[in-house]
Order: sequence, then structure tokens, then C-alpha cells
Amino acid sequence: MVAGDVQEALDALAEELGRSLTLDSPDGTLLAHSIRGDDSDRARVTSILRRSVAPDVHAWQLRHVDPSLDVLQQVPANDALDLSARHCLPVRAGERCLALLWLVDDGRPLAAPHLSAVRRGAAGLARLLPARVAAGGRLRVVATADDRPPVVVSSEAELARAIAAAPPGTAVGVSEPGRAGESAGARLVRQAVLAARVAAEDPGVPSPAHWPALGVYRRLDEALGAVGADLLAALDASPSAPMLLETLETFLDLAGDVRDTAERLRLHRSSLYYRLERLTAVLGADLGDGLVRLDLHLALKQRRWARVSRLGESP
Repeated sequence: MVAGDVQEALDALAEELGRSLTLDSPDGTLLAHSIRGDDSDRARVTSILRRSVAPDVHAWQLRHVDPSLDVLQQVPANDALDLSARHCLPVRAGERCLALLWLVDDGRPLAAPHLSAVRRGAAGLARLLPARVAAGGRLRVVATADDRPPVVVSSEAELARAIAAAPPGTAVGVSEPGRAGESAGARLVRQAVLAARVAAEDPGVPSPAHWPALGVYRRLDEALGAVGADLLAALDASPSAPMLLETLETFLDLAGDVRDTAERLRLHRSSLYYRLERLTAVLGADLGDGLVRLDLHLALKQRRWARVSRLGESP
């Protein structure tokens, strides 16, 4: 990342354009990025996490960009590289190319005022870049359960914008903070994707779901064993399985509070008591025993996690 003045200048330009921007050195090292909207692709996310453009992506881009020209140039999409079409304007000072300014081509033509803004922004960056300094920021990844490309954020303001950009009703997941790097980046993306899918899958997990606050799901991810794996088999065989499973999980999520469970399920208490009696009979388990409750609760969450983690194997 670069010194504050450069980041502020890039943020101001991104705000004016209404587009996300990336600033790379000519060798592919990430210098700065600014997020506006959901116009990131996976190649861009990876470059932000690694702080450098992947060699194959960098080679593709330079096949279509001449850094010696100070004109806006276009790079076509490459599906094999998870790369959307993008525009590039070399940031130059005299005969020297200091950086490459990138914006995703979202199909909207760049109007004359925006072209002028890009040129002014590049000129301003050219004045600031020679004074750049290194800064190692902490990054987080934001993902949604509808499988849009994940977004990398480096500040609370960017985090708030990324969460607000999610479509209404779509579950959002947020990774823990981490340093950029190829292996760390993959871990942060996975955390955000799985957190979003847990929030979509489990009504008891609010959105946005932050990975550090996922509790039992994190422990299940660390060590998914066979604990309680067959405890629910008897319920699965019941004709009322979906109703009974929902009742059991809600009852355990609410710490066995009958009043709250009845309200959550919109049941009369007598109906809830009937269901609890059915659960006791089908499971052959004492729902008043704390250890039995723990075992059943873990089995329910383990089952959810097994579904979610399979979905998240290739975020």
C-alpha cells in the first residue's frame, strides 16, 4: 500500500467515477486500491490479497497495454483467468511509467467528464507517487451468500460500504482481519464465504456474520468429527422430520426457554409441549438433561456445517 496522500487521491477519484480502482506498479506490485460498488472480479480480489498481480494475469494485461503511452487502453476479459474486461491508463512522469491505473469495464461508456477526471487523477497521482512509502495494512474479506465476487476491504469505512452494497435480504459474511499474502488470502476468502453461507443457512446467525464470532461453527471447522453424527437418524425417518428438526433446533438455540421457543415458532405452548414430547419419544432422549441437549445441539450444527462447508470448498 502507499502513503495516505496517494490513497486519498485514489479514493477521491473512485468516488467521482463511481467505480472501483486499482493502482499497480509496472512490475505488478499492488500500490493502492479503492472499492466502490460490486465491480470487482476474482483476479482483482486475488491481487489485492497478494499485494501483487498474478504472473499470468500480469502477462495478459501487458499483452494489451503499452506503458509508454499515456492514453486509456482496454484489456479484454479472460474467463480462464477470472478476469473481467478493464481499462488502463499508465501514470507517467516524463519518460517514466510510475504506475498503471486500472478500472473494471462494466459496459458503461466513459463519458467525456469521466475521461477528463481519469486523466486529472493520473496526473495528480504522478505528482504523489515518487514520495510513496510502504504501509502494511490489515485486510478483511466481505462475501455474500449469492456468490458475487468477494470484496477486500482495508478500513472500517470500506467495510461498511461493502456490507451496505449487498442486495436486500442477502446474507453477508466477514473474515477475520489478516495480512495480505497468497495463502492468507485464500483463508480469508474462505472464512467470508462460509460465514455468509452460515448466516443464510442458520436463522440463529445474524447477518453480517463475522468469522471470529461464529463460535461453534469455527470449532466444527477446526475439528469436524463424528460427535453426534447419528443422533438425528431417528428424526430423519419420521414423517414429521422437518417440523421436529426445526422445533428441536429452535428450542436448543433458545436455551430450552419454552415461552421464547413458542413465540419464535408461532405456536401455542400446548402445541410446543406436544412436539417436545414427540421429540423425546422419537429420539429416546431426555431433553431435560444438559449433556443430552449439548450432544443434540452439536449434531444439528454439525449437520448444517457439513452442508455449508461443502458449498464453500471452492469459493
